[in-house]
Amino acid sequence: MRTCVRMGNAGSLGGEFRTAIRTGIYKLALNVARSMPVISIADALDLTLLAAEQDLERFDAMAQRWLCRLAEERATSLAEFAGAAAEIQGVPMGLGDGGGLKVLLREKGLKGRI
Repeated sequence: MRTCVRMGNAGSLGGEFRTAIRTGIYKLALNVARSMPVISIADALDLTLLAAEQDLERFDAMAQRWLCRLAEERATSLAEFAGAAAEIQGVPMGLGDGGGLKVLLREKGLKGRI
């Protein structure tokens, strides 16, 4: 017996998550992320950046968790970590968009699922 689970228009949880991020639907992205067995550090950053725009109450905790994950998953220098912390802290104040954080992830080889 087979079970069919409807994943929505995106076809998969990951696709649905990326569509929600791309279209800026924070609550949907958050709910889909909770259903995903694994979320990449890059996807977690996208969700955290969206929270900076739409859910400041949760943003601080999400940013702290993301920074901890950055420190645990890849060897970052103290300067890189401090720069990442400063950049993510400035996002909700309009002092950046997280672009430097995405560059750091690419440089560390953390752009996709892990």
